[in-house]
Order: sequence, then C-alpha cells, then structure tokens
Amino acid sequence: MGMGYWANHVETISDEALAQLCPATLAAFKAVTDQGACEEGYVARFLEEQDDVDLADSLAEAGYEPEQIEAQLADIRSAYDALRDDFQAKTTLGEEHLTLWLGYHNLAEGSRYDEVDGAYWGVHGVYTLSGPGKRFRDKLTDASFVMFG
Repeated sequence: MGMGYWANHVETISDEALAQLCPATLAAFKAVTDQGACEEGYVARFLEEQDDVDLADSLAEAGYEPEQIEAQLADIRSAYDALRDDFQAKTTLGEEHLTLWLGYHNLAEGSRYDEVDGAYWGVHGVYTLSGPGKRFRDKLTDASFVMFG
C-alpha cells in the first residue's frame, strides 16, 4: 500500500440510533459541546488524543477566558465519560459489552470513496473470536490490503 495510505475500518452508530439508546446522556454531551462553539473535529481529537490545544484555541476565539476553557474541557470530558458509561451499560449482555468512542476523519486526507467524513461514533467490541478462533489465534494473522483497478 504505497503513497502513505493504509486501510481503516470502523463500526459506527448514527446519532439517531445512539439517541434511541442513550437519549439523556447524548443530549447532555451535545449541549456541553454546542454551548462552547466547539468544532466537532476539535472535540473528537481532544477526546481521542487528550490534545486540547486546538479545542482550547477554538474556545478562546469564542470569547472564553482561560479558567472558563479549563472548566469547559472538564465538562466535555465528564459528559463524554457519562455517555460512554451509559452506552456500555445499555449494550452489556452477560460479561460482554460494546464500547463507544468519538472519532474524526477528514475526507480531504482520505479518499472520495470513504464512508466516514467528519465526526463519527465508533463502536468497539462488535466482533469476538469463535471458540476455534480463540484456540488457534496465535497461528492466525488478521491482514488487510488495498487494490487499485
């Protein structure tokens, strides 16, 4: 896979489906991010990488003072954690559960065929190994490739 591209795959859940599962915590998350005039990409990168520079700059440009920025970032993190906890609780079956996370993909850095553009809700834990897969996982390799043609 030359030219610096690599394959990515993500299981996603739409805002609508997430709102059906977690209406109160999703609304609280959206309220705290909307009130801060936060760009979705900055919020996703802050939550993914703990990189608050772009988000803090965005809040400063919206007129927030430094102490307000710190409080807003804490509020965003708290609302995000509450939403993720709610999602996990509502998707738990036995000892297994799904894990929600907010991601961001800039289509300009990908391909026009990408199925994700902008912020998206990713879900981990969708696929599990079968009994034989678990037994022989040390002998197996999960591989991806891209074809042009």
